[in-house]
Amino acid sequence: LRWLKDCLPSKFSSLSVSKIRTRGIYQATKIATRFSKITTHLARIGFRDCFNYMCIEATWCNGSDGLYFEIWKRVTQQKESFRDSLKEVYKLNKCPSLQDSIKYAMEHDCSVMETAFLRCTVGAGITNEVSTVICM
Repeated sequence: LRWLKDCLPSKFSSLSVSKIRTRGIYQATKIATRFSKITTHLARIGFRDCFNYMCIEATWCNGSDGLYFEIWKRVTQQKESFRDSLKEVYKLNKCPSLQDSIKYAMEHDCSVMETAFLRCTVGAGITNEVSTVICM
């Protein structure tokens, strides 16, 4: 996450984005010329897809730690289910930047979000000593 934040600009219309994209496309094209079945056009498309995906991931990651902390408190301390905790966090607007994602998960399928939550908490060995995380 820190790498993504450091490498990706916060404003997508800025001059720095243009510089990063131009350099990345140039490097991808240079690498592609070494392979006979990869065209420069394909390399540019691949780079753009990768760059856009990383921007989306960085945006999601920017608040998910706070979201998962709020859910974790309810799951571990109040013994609520993941789904009930998610509903409460949504209702209290604890993580405003992720409200749309939370709503979508509740209305459709929260299993992807729950899997990510488990990976980030249980899988990471989070203990009861954790005291605070702030949502952005």
